[in-house]
Amino acid sequence: MKKLTFKIVWNFFQNLMKKRNKNLKEILSSRFYKSDKVEAGAAATLTIGDVLYDYARVDPRVLLGVSHAHPDPKGMLLRASGLEDINAPESLDNVFQFAKFQYLIPRQAKYLDPDSLKGLQSSDMGHVAEFVVKQQWQSEDNEVVTMPDIPNYPGADLFRFDIPYNVKWYPKAHSKMLEHFEENPNIRIVTSTEAAKDFWEKHPDLAHMVEDSRINYAFVPDLQNTSNKAGKELFENDYLFDLAVPEVFGISYIIVSAKNAMYLYQGKTDLKNAFENVLVGGTARVAGMGVGSYVGSKLGGFIGDMFDQEEAGEVVGGVIGSVPGFILGKKGGDKILEEKCKKEKTDLDKKLSDYLHKASDIHSKGVKIFKEKIKKTELLKKGNDFQKQMRDFLMPRMEDEMSYKKKNDNKLKEFKNNPKLINPSSKSILELSGEAVVLGKKFGIDPDIIPKERNALLKAYDKLKKMLKKKGLI
Repeated sequence: MKKLTFKIVWNFFQNLMKKRNKNLKEILSSRFYKSDKVEAGAAATLTIGDVLYDYARVDPRVLLGVSHAHPDPKGMLLRASGLEDINAPESLDNVFQFAKFQYLIPRQAKYLDPDSLKGLQSSDMGHVAEFVVKQQWQSEDNEVVTMPDIPNYPGADLFRFDIPYNVKWYPKAHSKMLEHFEENPNIRIVTSTEAAKDFWEKHPDLAHMVEDSRINYAFVPDLQNTSNKAGKELFENDYLFDLAVPEVFGISYIIVSAKNAMYLYQGKTDLKNAFENVLVGGTARVAGMGVGSYVGSKLGGFIGDMFDQEEAGEVVGGVIGSVPGFILGKKGGDKILEEKCKKEKTDLDKKLSDYLHKASDIHSKGVKIFKEKIKKTELLKKGNDFQKQMRDFLMPRMEDEMSYKKKNDNKLKEFKNNPKLINPSSKSILELSGEAVVLGKKFGIDPDIIPKERNALLKAYDKLKKMLKKKGLI
């Protein structure tokens, strides 16, 4: 019976020690503030992904068609707006220039009457249709197709095996088709499937002059609208992918919401704190990311202009600038949320100070005791030859040891008055608590010899850690 009782008590003691050692081990080895790299990496991935998504949606046929329609896009916008100057691309040779052009058109729409704007869009669609039909003939029929070097070439838009064709893109037969034959009776028309069939029925005598492109009418305006929208979005950032959510707003809130949803599921926080974390953290990230993106786009545009790539520089600069802006916004939001943990932080500050004061006091007492040992050892020089030899052997070593102890004692006194000196680069009071325990053990102050201060430190540490988790900070 006595053996059984002893075993139970001994197992309880062992489990208690394991639990205490686990807590101490956690303090000694943990790193509490998660790196900004995870969230910043997610923000960068979503931002770059959104840019690539928009870039990929600009169809080459639309880019070629609009470029063919507007060989002088800057001049067109100047004429449309009546302005003396405008920061617009001089050509539409790449997606970024096309994007800037599409971004500027609605901003100059206030200078255009509705009919002119509608005519511009319709004209662009006609040129896009030319490249759609050309690509269809070349890729599916393996035919040799060429185009005039200038837009609005009289009578013909495409040459198939040197036979001229005029592209008319309508949802049904249109009077413009008859006007074309009046002016160019020998040049055929290629049009949408719907318009071709409708024209054949209404004008059977001219049916042989109208060819079905085998492309439905809606394909071209849908293709053009998608590309125009994607181009504008490269500069506007009004939508994250195809969601009805602004890009900066969406990225910031998606990341912080996902993080707090996971914490809520894991029981690290509660609904009230999670909502506050999302509101504060998301808003701070939106502000930081917005400012960073704006500054980055301006700086990128300036640098890109040096290499005749201003539009690309604006987009790339905006992407690059948004990431550090996101990080700064996160840090600002974290500081606001850290204020909610002020009570627990102050308590841990005090407990850490108590721990260091106690460790310093015990170490100072040890130094005094060691001084007494040196004095007693010094008295051996008055003894016999063996005692004198012993004294000569011990004194240099004890003096070296004393010098080392004094240095450590002075360091502990400095640390107890200012714990931050333990590690000036440490990011949190939690890390300092762990390093204080490590330092104490290094100087010979084991936590077991100051159990009261050790337990108080652990308790305060746990409280602050739980609160920081609730606020989504660790």
